[in-house]
Amino acid sequence: MLILEILTVFSDSFQNCIATLQYESQRGGRQRNNLSNLSDSVSKNNKNNNHKKEMKMKRFLKASIAALFCLFVMSVNAVAANDKPIEVSKLPQTAQQILKKDFSKMKIALAKMESGIFDTSYDIIFTNGDKVEFDRSGNWTELKCKYSQVPARLIPSAISNYAKKNYPGTKILEIERDRSEYDVKLSNGIEITFNKKFQVIDIDN
Repeated sequence: MLILEILTVFSDSFQNCIATLQYESQRGGRQRNNLSNLSDSVSKNNKNNNHKKEMKMKRFLKASIAALFCLFVMSVNAVAANDKPIEVSKLPQTAQQILKKDFSKMKIALAKMESGIFDTSYDIIFTNGDKVEFDRSGNWTELKCKYSQVPARLIPSAISNYAKKNYPGTKILEIERDRSEYDVKLSNGIEITFNKKFQVIDIDN
């Protein structure tokens, strides 16, 4: 119902802006016809004034549409956002396999699905406070194991080798990835960012 109300407001406002612009344009045309018998200098001045009014209305119309669109998008996202607990058996198969192979000794406190208007993700929170996040296909996107360590099987070999070589004795506690980067946090507090080719592009002590 809220989305329909927003769409109605958006449509009414758009139509009002169009009607106002048409009225101003027609009024400007009538003014130009009534002043056709005046001197050339006065006619040109009136035409310029009417043109400025039309341009002003067009800018107002564009700004109004942009503002209403932004309001609509934010409202839809707020309405669409939906977090709800689910059974582990409802997770994508890929996610279930990761939990069985790499977190079998840990007890799950909560499994939930986060649904937005454009995407869906899954969060697993363990009783010790560690957390795993999966995308809609069940691929992990975030591993937060600050009370243990990230399972070795899930760490890309290039990242694991870099950490062993440059920070021997440390553990990898967190990894977060997207399409272009990997963010890694070590047990000594150092945070390292890799690009998709596993080249280090940033280090934060």
